Amino acid sequence: MPFPRFSIFTPRSPRISINLFTLTLAPALLHYIHMPEIATSEEGKGLLNHFFRLIAEWLRLHSKRLIWIWLLIAGFAGFGMLELSINSSTKTFPEESQLVQDLKLIENELSGTDTLRLLFKAETGSDSQQSSANNPLKTAKTIYGLKELQDWMFQVNGATEIDNIKGLRIDKFHSPVDVLAHYRMGLDKLTDEEVVQFFKKTSENGPRFLSTAEDVLQVTIRMRSSGSTAFLALRDMLLLKVPELLPHLKFSYTGGGVLSSESANNIAQGQINSVFLALIIVFVILSLLFLSWKMGVIALFPNVITILIFFGSLGWLDIPIGVTISVIAAIALGIGVDDTIHFLSHYNENANKLRNKREASLKTLPIVARPMMFSTIALSAGFILFLQSEMESQVLFGTFTAFTLLVCLAIDMTFLPSVVMETGLITVWDYVGLKFDEEFIAGIDLFQNMTVREAKIASLMAYTEDLEQGGLLFSEGDIGDEMYVILEGSISIFLEKNGKRTDLVRLEKGNTFGEMGLFRKAERSASAEAAEKTRLLVVNRDCLEPLKKRNPKIAAKLFLNLDLIISALGICCSNLLLLDWSFRITENNCTRHGILE
Repeated sequence: MPFPRFSIFTPRSPRISINLFTLTLAPALLHYIHMPEIATSEEGKGLLNHFFRLIAEWLRLHSKRLIWIWLLIAGFAGFGMLELSINSSTKTFPEESQLVQDLKLIENELSGTDTLRLLFKAETGSDSQQSSANNPLKTAKTIYGLKELQDWMFQVNGATEIDNIKGLRIDKFHSPVDVLAHYRMGLDKLTDEEVVQFFKKTSENGPRFLSTAEDVLQVTIRMRSSGSTAFLALRDMLLLKVPELLPHLKFSYTGGGVLSSESANNIAQGQINSVFLALIIVFVILSLLFLSWKMGVIALFPNVITILIFFGSLGWLDIPIGVTISVIAAIALGIGVDDTIHFLSHYNENANKLRNKREASLKTLPIVARPMMFSTIALSAGFILFLQSEMESQVLFGTFTAFTLLVCLAIDMTFLPSVVMETGLITVWDYVGLKFDEEFIAGIDLFQNMTVREAKIASLMAYTEDLEQGGLLFSEGDIGDEMYVILEGSISIFLEKNGKRTDLVRLEKGNTFGEMGLFRKAERSASAEAAEKTRLLVVNRDCLEPLKKRNPKIAAKLFLNLDLIISALGICCSNLLLLDWSFRITENNCTRHGILE
C-alpha cells in the first residue's frame, strides 16, 4: 500500500530545502546585512519583558505544581483519544452553499451519488465455467443469493446491520433480481433455464449485467454516505455477508467512491503512524543525546503533551481525523522539537555560567521565549486566515493548527523550564568533550574507584570553571557553598593581613578543597587564586541532589571518596555526621535497588 509511505516521505523535500537555506544562504546574507542589536538584558523595559519576568517568577514559585497541572491536562486529553475516529468527510461546504444544494438535487434525481460495484466470478478451476449453459453466474441459485443480499441491504425481514452504520443510506440495488422478477411476475420456482434465457435476452436488448465473455456478473449499489468511514463500514460488512449468501462465487468490489475512501483513510492513518514513529525516533535521539532514557522521556514529554492535547481535543469534540487534519500533529511535533532543542542549548550555556540549574532555566526563558513567541504568533496568524474559507475542512485545519501551535508555545514556556529546573540535563556532546582516561581519574581524589564513564557523569552533573594565572577564586571571609576539584593546573591558598601575603599551600591536580563551604556554607578561612592556568570542577548541593536520584551508584562512590578526603583532613565530627547521613541515604537507596552488595 503506497499511501503510508507517501505520508512519511512527503514532508522531507521541503524540510531539507529549508534546512539547507537556514544553514547556508541565511548566514551568508546576515554576514553582509547589518542587523540592529537587540537588548537581551533581563532588566529591559517594556511590556513583553515585564511579562517574561512575571512568568519566570511564577515558575520559580510553582514549578512542581505546574508540572502536575500539565500532566493532568495530558491525562484528560488522553481519555479523549479513546473517542477518536478516522473519517475523510465529503461534507466540505456549508449547508447553505449552492454547491451543496446542487449536490442534493443530483442525489435525489439519480438515487445517490456514491456507487459501489460488486463483481462476481465463478470459482477458479470450475469446469462449468467453460460451458455457457452451466455457467454458475447464470443459475437460479445465483439469483436467489442476490435476492437475499438485496433484502439484507434494504434491511428486510428484521435485519438491522446497515441501519447501524451512521451516515449511510442505500438508495438503489441495481441487479438482475428486480428485472427478472418484473419479467416473470415474481421469482417463485425459478429454474436455471429461465435464468439462461433472461441473460440471453438482456445481452441483446439490455440492461446488461454480464460481461461480453460472460465470466463476470456486475451489481451496482447507489447510496449516500457522509464520509469514508460509512463507506468502508459497508465494504467490511459486505466482505463478511456476500460469501455467506453466495458461497459458490468469487467476489470483489470496485468503484471510485470506495477507492477514494480507502486512499483517504490510508493517508490519514499513515500520517498518524508517521507521527508516532517520529516520536519513537526523537525519543531514541534524545535518550542518546542526554545519556539516559529517563531524560529522553523528560525532554520528549513537552511534545507528547502537545500531541495528546491535539488528538484529545478532536476526540472530545467528536471531530474525525481526515486527510488535512492528520498533518497538524506532524507540524506541531516539528516546531515543538525545534523549540525544545533551542531552549536546552541556551540552558546548557547558562547552567555552566550560573552553576545553578533553577536560575539557569529562569534566565534562559526570556532569551528563547521572545523568538518562540514571535514565530508561533506569526505562524498561527497565517493559519487563522483559513477561517475565511468556505470549505469546512480548511476552516478546521486552520483553527486546529493555530490552536495546537499556541498550546505548544505555552508548554515550551512553562512545562519545559519547570521540568529542567527539577531535573537538570547533561548531553552526549558534553560527555564526549571531557578528555578523561584511566590515568587522569587515578590522580583525582574524588574519582577514586570510579570508571571513566562514572567519573564523566559525576563531572557533568557539576560545573567547570577556568582561571587564568593569578585569577582570584575566592577571598578570606567569603561565604562559600561550593567545593572545588583541580582538574588541570594548581591553586595557591594564602592569607593576607595588613597588606602582607602569606602563602600556606599550593594544591596540585587532583586535590580537593572547599569542603566546609559545601556542607555548611562556612566562611572561607583563606583566599585562593590560580598559580597557573587552571581548570576546576565546581561541586555544590544543586549538583549532588540530582546525582543521588538519577545515578545512586555513582553518588555512593562519590560520597565515599568525600568521606575519605574529609577524614584525611581531620574535619570535625559534626561534618562527618552530616556526610555520613547523606552517604547512608544514598547507600540504602542503592542497596534497595540491588546496585551495591
